[in-house]
Amino acid sequence: MKVCFVGNEHNSSYVLTKLLRRKGIDAHLILLGGEPDESLPEREDSFLKNGYPEWIKKVDWGYPLSFFRVTNSKLKADTGEADIYVSCNFGPAFLSRLNLKRSVILPYGSDIYAAAFPKHWYRQIIKRGLRSLPLLPAAMVISGFQKRGIHKADAISIIPSASYGAAIKKMNLQHKCLPMHKPLDLEKFNNSIIEKELSGVRDKNLLALLSRRKEYDMVVFSPTRHCWGETIGDHADDKRNDLLIEAFARLVLEGKSNPLLVLIETGESLAASKELIRNLGIEKNIFWAPHISREMLRYYYCLADIVGDQYKVGMYGLIALEAFACEKPVMVYIAGDYEKAAKRPFPPCLNVRTAEEIYSVLRDFSSNKNKYLNIGKEARNWMEKYYGNGLTDEFIRLFEHILEGKDIKRFIPFEKHRE
Repeated sequence: MKVCFVGNEHNSSYVLTKLLRRKGIDAHLILLGGEPDESLPEREDSFLKNGYPEWIKKVDWGYPLSFFRVTNSKLKADTGEADIYVSCNFGPAFLSRLNLKRSVILPYGSDIYAAAFPKHWYRQIIKRGLRSLPLLPAAMVISGFQKRGIHKADAISIIPSASYGAAIKKMNLQHKCLPMHKPLDLEKFNNSIIEKELSGVRDKNLLALLSRRKEYDMVVFSPTRHCWGETIGDHADDKRNDLLIEAFARLVLEGKSNPLLVLIETGESLAASKELIRNLGIEKNIFWAPHISREMLRYYYCLADIVGDQYKVGMYGLIALEAFACEKPVMVYIAGDYEKAAKRPFPPCLNVRTAEEIYSVLRDFSSNKNKYLNIGKEARNWMEKYYGNGLTDEFIRLFEHILEGKDIKRFIPFEKHRE
């Protein structure tokens, strides 16, 4: 079986390609032009800075303005022949121009949302100002092809959140959705391995955190990009970082503990978060880390006592999964009937939605540390069962199911784990 991945948002495609190859599947990855820095494979595995293996290929198309420039023959030559094509980002739009027989969408969320609600995307472009306006005609064209590519797919691997669930319903895709999410390399995100590597790391920011960590009785790490408030409008990816900051400030100002909040300098609302922190007067309890690679993120997880994800989207993402794998208790908001939608048990986590709920968790940690250590261990066990190799096996089973021409409605993820 040959599998071709087109697009690599947050390195999810790279990780799955790598895991499939470990199991003998002939998997290849195409990196689209315009892939953000955090989506380059070397941000996951730093040794790739020296060059990619033959199964990773970089192309010069894949972003909206390139849609008019690339020919179908070029698309076909670059993607080659495969049994199954798996795409994300704008991959579905470009692949929709080819007569492909079998395909799967591995979305990160916004690529589905932009196809269902393109006017939301157009408004975001207009808000950026005059320099972004040339992108508008291309966006209007490619959004139609994106919708077409998604509809042509055999299956969509996604656990619908509150926001993206609305997009799936709008496009009537419920029958194609499989709650399989994205796999994680559990050999890499493993606390016992990370702790051994930590002493050899010479990154100046990490060393600064190691030095400061001794001064505090709790470290809260939130690598979520800052995306909240008036600066983002009706953004589907609203993280509500402000709720964590406000809850954390309440804990600090009480004076009963001395916690440290580690944040990453990235996101549309970064300035708003910094202003909120200044207004609350808690700068001394904040550590700002630069926008770092996923490989480096592992060390930050390792040093944290609690990890914060998001509090509005209604579904966990890679941050929660990475933290679960590192045996960390995670504060995240998961909406609706998760077990029914995801076809698996609820993850061992701290399901919070308000500043009051976040504050309660942070306050409780000091007197119940063993409770949270156990939640972290349970989260790792959950990951080993439903992600990593277990999830890779499910993708192989899905691809075989599609190639055999079977009805996608008959595919039951994690069937072997059901009672």
